[in-house]
Amino acid sequence: MTLNDIGELDRRITLRNPSISTNDFGERVRAYADVSSLWAKVDFVKGNEGENSDRLESVKRVDFLVRYNTAIDEMSQITWDGDTFEVQAVLPVGRKQFMHLITRLVD
Repeated sequence: MTLNDIGELDRRITLRNPSISTNDFGERVRAYADVSSLWAKVDFVKGNEGENSDRLESVKRVDFLVRYNTAIDEMSQITWDGDTFEVQAVLPVGRKQFMHLITRLVD
């Protein structure tokens, strides 16, 4: 993607990052909070179904292309269209102009 194709970032997504706290029992708990709202290009890559620990699991892989943002890493989540996606990989595009986020949605 080049700056000429910036119009392809036509979906509004929300970036969520974790914070670690301690519950009443002294256990560490991860909670996610909204960090910012971003424009993105959304690509549905694939979906499959499989059995994991005696339960049927549906996995959808969705890729997001966003402007470069240092707040995004593999611990981040993306919410879009009522769903939450776990970021699995962050790949820079160009000279830190954009980021390709490989995510998955598990039902």
